[in-house]
Amino acid sequence: MTTRCGQEKLEMFYQRSKSLTIKLCGRLKDDVEIQEEEEDVFSECQTAAGLIGSSCRMEGTSVLRLLALISLLSRSTNQVHLTVSPSRSQFFIRESVTLICEDENRPDGWTVRRNTTRGTRTRCEVWGKLNCSTCNMNYLVPLDTGLYWCESMSGSSSSSSSIQLSVSGGSVILQSPVLPVMEGDDVTLSCRAKNPTHNLPAAFYKDGSFIGDGPSGHMTLLHVSSSDEGLYKCNVKGHGESPSSRISVKGQRSAASL
Repeated sequence: MTTRCGQEKLEMFYQRSKSLTIKLCGRLKDDVEIQEEEEDVFSECQTAAGLIGSSCRMEGTSVLRLLALISLLSRSTNQVHLTVSPSRSQFFIRESVTLICEDENRPDGWTVRRNTTRGTRTRCEVWGKLNCSTCNMNYLVPLDTGLYWCESMSGSSSSSSSIQLSVSGGSVILQSPVLPVMEGDDVTLSCRAKNPTHNLPAAFYKDGSFIGDGPSGHMTLLHVSSSDEGLYKCNVKGHGESPSSRISVKGQRSAASL
């Protein structure tokens, strides 16, 4: 009969493996250190059990293979997120915006790139001011309209999801979420005129079709779902129409993530 590691010893082994898994996902060790620690984990299982059993070896091999897979997946997963302040996708000319690359594992080492009519994949250092992983843009103009994302300065393939920013030379903009919203949440759209700055009645449109009026320039979409995804714009009578901005909806949080 095949000899197995004792339940108590295996539990110690798995707890040690769990600790290693966390380190792998956090990218806290290089490949050499990871390999050495994997060997230490297996040796501890063997030594603690006082034997070298085939079943013990099989358990260790399975876990180490799992850890290797986790390591590979963690390296290919986007861990950096691009946030915008103020949090909207449309701006008037001469306004300012701050783009922040957020990565809890590596706060520095990121830059913001963009695709616009001025050029493709150009870095913040060319058209903005980079401070650590924060890109500041002052005095926006319509030519700054384009697609923006975070990318590693080391030249690796790591990058964030992209966002679309629009700079309007007109008199009206739509203030809407720049990032995908959670399914089931309420989303407020605001139609803002450049002058006067106080709220004015506005009409709202989705994919070119009228969806309602906002007496004070606001409209709230209740409990959004995938059917609410689309291009939104607004119109203030006597002032003009805003550019269109896309609203995306992502799935609900799982119970495990709450």
